[in-house]
Amino acid sequence: PDFIEGAGEASDGAFVTFAQPKGGEYAAWEKRFTERFDHEPITFAPQTYDATMALLMAIEQVGQVQDDGNLLIGKKALADAIRGLDFEGVTGKVGFTETGDSKSGVVVYQVQGKQFVLAPGQDL
Repeated sequence: PDFIEGAGEASDGAFVTFAQPKGGEYAAWEKRFTERFDHEPITFAPQTYDATMALLMAIEQVGQVQDDGNLLIGKKALADAIRGLDFEGVTGKVGFTETGDSKSGVVVYQVQGKQFVLAPGQDL
């Protein structure tokens, strides 16, 4: 809504992408978020949560605590661990390709008459 308001008539016809929260865990996560922060999640909070969980899961797999207490995380080992992840996040299935790109879907909307409308060909 801020985009449409800020851009005014120039927003009409614009295409906007969003990663759509749709996982089975989303409702429970949204409830916890709202109770903790006293407002609904902002636009990319679910994706940020899933990305953080992916990073933490990978660190758990490859992180090594040294004798001096420092945590050692090899860059290649971390990258490989992230690419090997496959889990159900709050936004749905979370996984990554061999090059590290997300396998999660992106939804395309078009602004029509001051409203975000699913672009043709989008199937939620």
